[in-house]
Amino acid sequence: MVIGKIDWFGGINNKNQKVNNYGFIIPIENNNSEEGIYVHRDDVPQDLQELIEGSKGKGVYVQFDIDTERQRAINVELKTCIGIVDTVKKGRGYIKCEGYSDINFISNEVINLGDIVYFGIRHNYKYKDLNTINLQKVDNKTTDINIINQCIDSNNYNVFKIFLGQYIHNLSNEESVKLIINKINLINKYQKKELLGIYLKEVPNMIVSSSAFRNLLSLYDLESYSSYINKYLDIVDSSLKQELLNEVLIKLEESNSSERKIYWSQIKYLQEKLKYKDFLWNLAPIEYQKQYIKNQYKVFFDLVSQFNDSDYPYSEAITSTWHKLYNLDKTDKKLIREWNPTCDSFKEAQMISARGAEKLVIQYFKSLNFATEDISIHQITQESQYWRKADIRLNSKYLIDVKNTRNSVNSELYSEFCVPAFKIERGFDVIIVGVLSPYLQIQYMIGDQTPRFSVESPKVLGEFNKRKLENLENVFSDNFFSIDVSRDFDPKRYLPPWVFDYNQRFYIQQHEIAKKFRALQKEHIPDWEYISLVDDENPLPLFITARRKLPQKWLADFPKWQASFINLLTEIPVDYLSLPYLFLALLKHFLSMLAYKSNDFTPEVYKKILYPLKIYDPLHIIDSLIDTLDILWKHRNKARLSEFKIFKFNGRGLLQAKRSESERLLTTILAYCGGWVEGKGKCGFSPLVIGLHKNCSRCGRLICPKDDCYYCSDKCFSELEKKRNQKLYLEDDDLEDDDLDDLEDNDLEDDDLDDLEDDDLEDDDLDDLEDDDLEDDDLEDDDLEDDDLDDLEDNDLDDLEDDDLD
Repeated sequence: MVIGKIDWFGGINNKNQKVNNYGFIIPIENNNSEEGIYVHRDDVPQDLQELIEGSKGKGVYVQFDIDTERQRAINVELKTCIGIVDTVKKGRGYIKCEGYSDINFISNEVINLGDIVYFGIRHNYKYKDLNTINLQKVDNKTTDINIINQCIDSNNYNVFKIFLGQYIHNLSNEESVKLIINKINLINKYQKKELLGIYLKEVPNMIVSSSAFRNLLSLYDLESYSSYINKYLDIVDSSLKQELLNEVLIKLEESNSSERKIYWSQIKYLQEKLKYKDFLWNLAPIEYQKQYIKNQYKVFFDLVSQFNDSDYPYSEAITSTWHKLYNLDKTDKKLIREWNPTCDSFKEAQMISARGAEKLVIQYFKSLNFATEDISIHQITQESQYWRKADIRLNSKYLIDVKNTRNSVNSELYSEFCVPAFKIERGFDVIIVGVLSPYLQIQYMIGDQTPRFSVESPKVLGEFNKRKLENLENVFSDNFFSIDVSRDFDPKRYLPPWVFDYNQRFYIQQHEIAKKFRALQKEHIPDWEYISLVDDENPLPLFITARRKLPQKWLADFPKWQASFINLLTEIPVDYLSLPYLFLALLKHFLSMLAYKSNDFTPEVYKKILYPLKIYDPLHIIDSLIDTLDILWKHRNKARLSEFKIFKFNGRGLLQAKRSESERLLTTILAYCGGWVEGKGKCGFSPLVIGLHKNCSRCGRLICPKDDCYYCSDKCFSELEKKRNQKLYLEDDDLEDDDLDDLEDNDLEDDDLDDLEDDDLEDDDLDDLEDDDLEDDDLEDDDLEDDDLDDLEDNDLDDLEDDDLD
């Protein structure tokens, strides 16, 4: 149809005073033409005649056909439009309309912003704009078929969506899909999803038989498609069901990972039919594969998950604030005066710290539900003479000796033992409990001054006794690796940090889970192939804790070194694996790997195997040991570690080695700094590593790199020697103080290795490398290496058996 504007129509003829039965329409295409198209009244509907009669009809938009033979307009209709109110104020505003610029309106009806309206158009020649005529609001209650059809034909989504739901009921499936496809191409992604939702709501049963619409639905609203397939899959006939399944499988193969998750989350059939390596397996998202395996071996994975998530219900009891512990009563102060009769301020600080440690240990054992008796104070109250043997008594049976230690300058762990002189001799029946306390001067401890630095709270580190030390030597010592931790044992002089661990009551959750795991039947343990897929649960720590060897069928999936290491841990002859056994097992296994040629080993892998072993490690001792071993591993070629065949380790933290039995020289591989920092106390820097740090050309010992220390050994160390060692570091352009940790093997010059060769060490230096010849000053507890200190745990109380805890 042609669109035009009424030029004039009807009215009274001034010559004969009769009503004119005709008029003229100017087509929009010929807007500049003065000639119009003739129109007779018979070709104009009565309601339109009334609207355009006379002068009021000028400029009204109409649409019509043209009778080409008679050159006249026929089938004339009012040109109507659908639009949306764009602005409105006090009944006046503008409408956005397809094909026209803003159209002005005035209405006495309440019109709001965003309303959909139906109207005719008049050209206002005076103001040269377009005005509405016959304006009316449109909503979902409108029943005028002309308005509905015009809304459906609109390209504006907000207009055509009003009636689309009811309109498609009058269409065939084919017509409906065609209409939806046409409309889909006009709108954005969000609108497409909403539109498809309308269709699903109005004619859901029609969709299932239309592959074209299903494809459209999956393209623009995958969640609704998947949900729809899930709903109808079990209620359609077998032929259509197979068609739907084939369609889903094709879409799964073509989809990305995020799309697959939507299919699997909505379509229950996929979840129910999933089998290991069947036709759906490779189409399943990894989380559904994992869940399938977990469901197949539910008891196994439940135990692994419980173990990995297990907690330590008594862990909060191992620490307390130093303010509280050092707030001593009159009896405590008398005891300290007994310990420190000379009133030496340094000694007093030590003794306050020691008494605070005893109070902390008492609180700790009370939290474990032991009957706890403070017998240290009996030295003052004279209630008994047990104070000569121990500090605390548990359940009127077990004797506890508290060893309190304080941090050194460059170590997070302890170096000084604050123990009165008369509490040195202990027998096999006494359990030693370690406490790590902050290094505070007396003025802070008694409240004369407030420290302007952070102060760590004292913490219980765990327990052990001399019998356990001897057992450690028996378990791990052989011709390849010897350990000396109990010989000439002097707890006041030195206690290796890694010998401590907490008792079985502390690990109650872990032991209960391990007991259930030991009882698990073999058929309930999955293949390693399954476990590799469920990589969020590491079962190896539970095998180690439960003292259960790996299944034979797993061994082919592990590097040989890894399988032997895990089985080494499970075969250690103890009821449960505590920190000292783990520490020495790691060290011994690492030394056996120094000659290993394959590239599938690095000490960092230990962490992946052991995490989470659930040995409570507040000082991160095992992590620090592995980090230290990793440094050694990276420098093994420079230090020629593979040449060493016999290793010796003592509790003081010195690792030494030699190449053969006939070789009398022991070369130090790992050490710690035993130097003294003026005004700060013992240095304690560690680890000092062969191949990474410099060796003193005089004594052969590793030199501490700290700029306030540069200590090597008491034998040769002096102020002059300190300056010489400092110069040795500063002259090496490749080794600045802050670059020590990053030093690679090739940064050490060849001549630096000379100090490490056996034949370059003078005879008088040999004494420094033998354990028996080490001077007292070199073996002070302050000499404890960082890597040894970091390995400190508290797992060594085997004496408190289950039946002893009743």
